[in-house]
Parts: sequence; structure tokens; C-alpha cells
Amino acid sequence: MGDQPLTALKGVGPKRAELFAKLGVVNLSDMLSLLPRDYQDFSSIQPCAALQEGQGAALLRLAAQPRVAYPRRGLSIVSATGHDETGRVGLVWYNQPYMKNSLEAGAVYLVYGKIECTGKTLRFVNPSLEPAENLADGGRGFGILPVYPLVAGLNQKAVRNAAKEALERCLPLKENLPEMLRLDYELCERNFALQNAHFPKDMSSLAAARRRLAMEEVFFFLLAIRLLGRERRAQKGISYRTEGLLGEFLRLVPFASTGA
Repeated sequence: MGDQPLTALKGVGPKRAELFAKLGVVNLSDMLSLLPRDYQDFSSIQPCAALQEGQGAALLRLAAQPRVAYPRRGLSIVSATGHDETGRVGLVWYNQPYMKNSLEAGAVYLVYGKIECTGKTLRFVNPSLEPAENLADGGRGFGILPVYPLVAGLNQKAVRNAAKEALERCLPLKENLPEMLRLDYELCERNFALQNAHFPKDMSSLAAARRRLAMEEVFFFLLAIRLLGRERRAQKGISYRTEGLLGEFLRLVPFASTGA
């Protein structure tokens, strides 16, 4: 199943498959191995009235089209306001002028990132956003979202959909670690690790999944080195005849041997 081409997935035609190939993904197994580079935790969304300084997430409607200002050379500031039924919160992006045209007034976004407090005003600084309509798919609702590496022409929604379907098609997979090793090191099961590395149930499941996959990588690396060493030791070297060569060599050197 894992050797099926990526075009077996819904929404992945030849052109999109070429984009995935730039990421090293050409079949379903490759898709399972393309692990997220980061995660956005939307599992604890709060209303505006409950937001505090630090990290936070909120479901906000954009009040108006963002504005961009250039207060000095080399600095751009995009600012906007989001709101829900409990209040308003500012949004600001530094040196990301493209954000002005990336957002739509009146649209609802999941916002995640650093929250700063200036006086009595809260604002998200350089937050990540996801259109809310893109996230409530497959009954998953809002949770911890994977952030995958991308190339031009691919977006997070396309890669998430491909990863989700690849998991559905390929799992369950046979366990590839010895049971004794897995129990000794308290490692989670392979299918649990892959599922939660891509779409974590919670942060503790994500930590267990990443630990398992890291240990798996180390195990197979060390195993490959050991097998390579065994193969080299099993090979017979080339035998050379040296009878009479020592005396000839000693006659050629311009000094007497010490006999050491």
C-alpha cells in the first residue's frame, strides 16, 4: 500500500504530485515520513475577554481590511482588529506586508501566537492564522494542527489532506521494533506514533510519538552500522606472498636496522 503513487490520493493530480516531489514525497510511504516542522495549538481557544499576555488562541472575525504602514525605511507594520461576542483584540505583523492582502474583512480566522499587553490593550504579535472554514473537516474540529514544510504552489490544507488520507490508507502498519526494546524504553506503538506525529490528540501524545520515532531512527541507524561491520568482517581480504621481500627491503634502505 505504501508504494502507491501520491496520485492515488484525492486532490493530487500530476501537477500537484510534481510539487510534492520537490519535498521528496512520491508515494504514500513518503507522505507518512514527511513529518510536520511545527504545530499550532488551537485546542484551548479562548474568547477575547479571557485572553491574557503570553501565548493564546482565539476564534476571531476580522473587523475590517488590514492596514499597512511604513514608519521608516525597512519596516512595515500590518495592523488589524479581530472580535468575537466578548470583545476585541488587535493583530499586528512586522515586516510581513503581504498579510494586508492575505486576509478578508468579515472572515473568521483561528488566530494563534504571542499576546502582548500595552496599557489595557491586548494584541497578537506576528500570529499564525487559519481560515476557520478550512479546519472543521472530517469531524476533527479544532485541535493541534500540523505545520508542514512547503514549496511554492502548495498550501497547508493540501498537505494536511494528503497526510490524513495517507494515514487512513496505510494504517495499521506492522510493528517494526522488537517488543522487548519497545517495552524496556517505554515506547508507544508504531501506528499511534505516526497518527499523533501528524495529527496529535494532545501535547502528551505528540511528545510520546516524537520520542518513539526518534528512538526508531536511532535504532535502525545503529543496526545498519552493525550489519555493515559484520559484512566487512565476513569478507576475506586479499592475500599477498612476502617470502624473501624483507631481506631485499633491508638491503635497499641506507641505514642499518636497529633490531627493535
